[in-house]
Amino acid sequence: MAPAGHHRRPSRPGSEKSPQLRWAPGVERGPGGEPGGLGAGNLLGPLWRSYRGAALNEALPGRAAGPSGWGCYCIESQIPLPAHSADRATVRERLLADLTLLRGIGGRTRDVLKERGWDTIRGLLGHRRYQAEATHFLELLERGEAVRVINWLRRWRPPSDPLLFHCSSLHHPGGMVVMDIETLRLAVDRPVILIGVGRSSDGSLKIYQYLARHAGEEAAVLRAFLSQMDRDSFLVTFNGQSFDVPFPKGRLAHWGMRGLPELPHHDLLPFVRRAWGGTWPTAACPLWRSTCSVSKGTGMCRGS
Repeated sequence: MAPAGHHRRPSRPGSEKSPQLRWAPGVERGPGGEPGGLGAGNLLGPLWRSYRGAALNEALPGRAAGPSGWGCYCIESQIPLPAHSADRATVRERLLADLTLLRGIGGRTRDVLKERGWDTIRGLLGHRRYQAEATHFLELLERGEAVRVINWLRRWRPPSDPLLFHCSSLHHPGGMVVMDIETLRLAVDRPVILIGVGRSSDGSLKIYQYLARHAGEEAAVLRAFLSQMDRDSFLVTFNGQSFDVPFPKGRLAHWGMRGLPELPHHDLLPFVRRAWGGTWPTAACPLWRSTCSVSKGTGMCRGS
């Protein structure tokens, strides 16, 4: 039985007893008809054998999302969130202790100022030269303007700076939107078939996976994704700066839909590269090893 809302194409004469699936270009079929040759421990083959013949709602329990006939399929789950390692007060103190966040203060000037007793940005409110800059930064911090504070840091710091990572704690605690997308190949004219969204709530991460059961449901997937955004939202992605954010923007334009709002965005890829570099785990996950390659000596990870 096909899932609700799914329309099968008529079978060709003589194909009722042994239906054949159409494989995407580049996907090889194994001896049992299952997809093979995909690497990563050939994970897709065992999954195919386990779920062959099962309806979607049997393999992945979910619900219809959106109005009947115009919706997509939504799979929901929930996982506990670890406690935050840095709260707002701690991050604020780290920021105020870093004099190099002000224009004109480099490493050498910072050391001279600290030797003379100017230990924090708040302390520089009494300094004739740096008073104006210190006042402006402190006002942004006191008003809780997380976006402007983070943009201030991005003027001077690389995307992988740990202080930028911790600044995500300055946002509204319920505004985090973790997102990831899956597409049919990487060409911009190929549809988005799945968008996963994680929202933080009461110490848990509620996960919504919006699935297009056929290409006509892509607009419903995009619409469901947009419904998760509000004025307090900020995005968290992995390589989203290059892929997970610009790709849906192109597909929204394709459907003539309103664009993705300009939200604060924290891409974890630069932080992961900086933290682990060439020391990726070697035994934890075969799929990770096969889909990421690390260039020795550069500390750079290339997702593939």
